[in-house]
Amino acid sequence: MTEDKLMIKVAKGKYNIEFSDDFSDLQREVIEEVAREEMELLLGYYQEDDVLLEFLLFYVENEYLRFSAASDEPRKMWFKVNTFQTDFEGMIIKDLPDCIAHEFHHMVRWKFISKFHLAEQMIMEGLAIHFAMEVHGIEKPHYTRPVTAEILEKLMPKIREDLFDENFDHRIWQKGSEKFGIPPSFAYSYGFMLVEEYFKAHPGVKASDCFDLDCREFLRF
Repeated sequence: MTEDKLMIKVAKGKYNIEFSDDFSDLQREVIEEVAREEMELLLGYYQEDDVLLEFLLFYVENEYLRFSAASDEPRKMWFKVNTFQTDFEGMIIKDLPDCIAHEFHHMVRWKFISKFHLAEQMIMEGLAIHFAMEVHGIEKPHYTRPVTAEILEKLMPKIREDLFDENFDHRIWQKGSEKFGIPPSFAYSYGFMLVEEYFKAHPGVKASDCFDLDCREFLRF
């Protein structure tokens, strides 16, 4: 981020796009076009007003790390874009729509939850992944890995400890932990599996139907 925060706003109305970093004119143009098209699509799944999409820059020498994104409150999403990518504009066109769809489901869901614990983290991530797949017809993302019975047996005591604990450390379930034997992206992987099993047991139900569904409905233990 530049020392003097640059704030450029576009697209007033149902959603606003803000650039809080020094993007080039071409980068802003491509992001604006992709974000506008995606938001028009997503607002057809859930009507919302005054949504903020904030874009920032970061640099990590990892070709697979394209975005760091989050939505942890209603009506706001932020996206950090990795400038290490050699084809920055092509990456935005290809990958930003799925990222926005994922965070959009989070953003809407925050309107309906009052407690955040491991159960909610897993189901929130699982639903967001399924929502992006529903909206764009994409394959399951690479960071969702198989969760074996052996892994679950080993982790279940820690899972039960954190399941409804609002003081839990969400980062270890997101990033992984050698101390507790938690694989990277476990919350995504197990959450994806729990949501997938719920959908199999409830034919016709989709992630777009579950913005407000209690996380306990997806648990099977």
